[in-house]
Amino acid sequence: MNGSKTEVKYLVIASLVAAALAIAGCGGGFAPTLPSPEGEINQSQNTFTVQIGDQFVLDAVEGDFEVYDRETDADPWVRRQIWKFEPPSQQQFSQANVCLVLDCSGSMGGQRFTDMKNAAKLFVSLMRTDDMTAIVRFSSDTDVSVVQAFTSNQSALNTAIDSMPLGNMTALYDGIGLGIQTVDALVRAGVKAVVALTDGQENDSVNYTTRASVISAATAVGIPVYAIGFQVPYQSYADDMEAIAVGTGGQFWEPATAQELEDAFQQISEIVQAGYTIGWYTTILSGQSGIVKFICNKVSPPEEIVMNFTVP
Repeated sequence: MNGSKTEVKYLVIASLVAAALAIAGCGGGFAPTLPSPEGEINQSQNTFTVQIGDQFVLDAVEGDFEVYDRETDADPWVRRQIWKFEPPSQQQFSQANVCLVLDCSGSMGGQRFTDMKNAAKLFVSLMRTDDMTAIVRFSSDTDVSVVQAFTSNQSALNTAIDSMPLGNMTALYDGIGLGIQTVDALVRAGVKAVVALTDGQENDSVNYTTRASVISAATAVGIPVYAIGFQVPYQSYADDMEAIAVGTGGQFWEPATAQELEDAFQQISEIVQAGYTIGWYTTILSGQSGIVKFICNKVSPPEEIVMNFTVP
């Protein structure tokens, strides 16, 4: 090998955070592509929408996009090569089918419970005409249920959210499992996803007893889990939720405040509206996190979005 490093390509496909591109100018001064010190090139993938006001951009092509990423805010942006490009379909844009799985265990009491309900109702308010949402609540193993079947009726959804009582334990895995079953049973086109929120750790499930069983159930039917750890006290609890999100092609948020929680729900709302799928080469290694910037030059001024991602 003459002492040279072997370039290895890792195929890493994940559905990461997706969001509508905010209207913003495209700044210049990007750094040139730098070689990886390890000689490795990972491949990552992301999905997002391009939206101008209430109008979606449906006719952009690969050449209309630029992708940049970096490991930290202190690093320069690095222009990346696109390896995959898939445009959205009109049907994807027209309807989303999402089950909200909400923690009603005893530790969620007080202001935390109020904040969760307000954020869930924000998600409902962001639904479009043809979107449908269902609500699953969970606490102990005997207290996991669908409190609102899939509907586009925002009033009914808000009533279900407001009416949820607190319970005791945390059958988190069973709650997510029921959410997956509920979405999978819906015979309807469009994006399908589960959004699961908890403040703690699994401790009372009987049907899905490991996080691996939850991941297996979700991947078997192609349903991503977007997981939220709200004011989670221990990192091990957060790691558990993040593993479920990454393992199912979803994304993990760890909001510490009510505003951050609402921001997470808004981002998820934008994710499930579907959009362009873009895969890019990156020198960020598997298991590491980074920041990616997409720029769409289809419109003037160019649209851009900056988001965090983790290479699985």
